[in-house]
Amino acid sequence: MPLPQLLPVLVVNLGALSSGLALGYSAVLLPQIRPTTAHSNNLTSSLQTGQDEDFSVTTEQGSWIASIFGLGAIVGGLLSAVLGPRYGRRISLLLLALPDLAAWLMLVSPPSLPSLLIARHLHPPKTASVTQSPGS
Repeated sequence: MPLPQLLPVLVVNLGALSSGLALGYSAVLLPQIRPTTAHSNNLTSSLQTGQDEDFSVTTEQGSWIASIFGLGAIVGGLLSAVLGPRYGRRISLLLLALPDLAAWLMLVSPPSLPSLLIARHLHPPKTASVTQSPGS
């Protein structure tokens, strides 16, 4: 396959990769931000566990971080249904990539509960647009 054909295929598949990473992100994140029972000031133990002692969440807050993705998927499905027929698949994918990019930027910024919840809510519109049915 020549390079001019390969690049667009790779770019489109990055959307699917981003959706999959966003869906599984809470599985990796939550064990790292749960409070530890024994706080250690040892730098090596903090580096090995990946835990940030300045930021942790309760079990209830963690369940919100994991489940808010599903609430955003409702909005994402509706947005995808409106944008798809009006602007076409290509433009709607590009439009919905903006909140997805904003969500990833929020996730790499210093952690706070509101930014995690907003970022987790911004990912599903892109996921819904990438996984829409071919006939839509």
